Amino acid sequence: MQVVLISGMLAAGKSIALRVFQDLGYYCVDNMPISLIKEFVEQLKSKEDAPEKIGLVVDMRGEVFFNELEDALQYLTENTDLKTIFVDAKDDVLIQRYKTQRRRHLMGGGERLSVTIKRERALVNSIKNVSDYVFDTSETTDNEFRAKLLEVLDTSGKDRLRVVLVSFGFKYGIPKDADYIFDVRFIKNPYHEPSLRHMTGLDEEVVKYISSFEETAEFSEKISSLLDYVIPRFYEDGRRQLIIAVGCTGGRHRSVYFAESLKNTALRHTNNVLIEHRDILKDKY
Repeated sequence: MQVVLISGMLAAGKSIALRVFQDLGYYCVDNMPISLIKEFVEQLKSKEDAPEKIGLVVDMRGEVFFNELEDALQYLTENTDLKTIFVDAKDDVLIQRYKTQRRRHLMGGGERLSVTIKRERALVNSIKNVSDYVFDTSETTDNEFRAKLLEVLDTSGKDRLRVVLVSFGFKYGIPKDADYIFDVRFIKNPYHEPSLRHMTGLDEEVVKYISSFEETAEFSEKISSLLDYVIPRFYEDGRRQLIIAVGCTGGRHRSVYFAESLKNTALRHTNNVLIEHRDILKDKY
């Protein structure tokens, strides 16, 4: 079982790190009481269908349990494939973030914010000193922090970005979550060929029909060229998902063909490619 333990200063960016691991397929728990870590992991290990990748956030919201940290780390080291991450930021940056967001420090009492932050830092130094990775977010944007995490923790890079290729019919509405939408209704419609009407863009006869047109090859080349440019930039920007939607009238023939044809282009950049034919079954002839 792979476990990533994320700790650090409050307001330093642990929630951003947590979302990165959620996007990587980790089962994540925020504000995990240290005293419950062993019991939690043991329960997961006893279940056949339990997730194999776990992300746990522990911080000073669980201050009362922090004296149990050493035992928890020893247990995780001996019983799991453990990585520890500490997210930090300079005191003046943390103070500015609290002021900008108009938040109170969760450890604060009647003392000044700067005093509370120093008290917190003294308490979390024990885990910082033994962490595998320490990230300082003082001078990085959220996207830059995400990119740094992925660079260190996922060196292959081939699964960092998911590309979703969606075929759809305009008469059923445009996918609202699409990043790019392509309209292929200018391609001759197989619907008007009686022998092809009942088929879909997955059938060989329809594939041969649509690919026989010169504009099909030309348009495919232009979309592929665009994706070859866009996909790496989405990754560099720290994005985790790119949704490409291709639409025709009913979402049964032409859009299905083009969504399938773009798969190889996407695979040049990521192994994480999903094809969804949203409306392929809605028109049955």
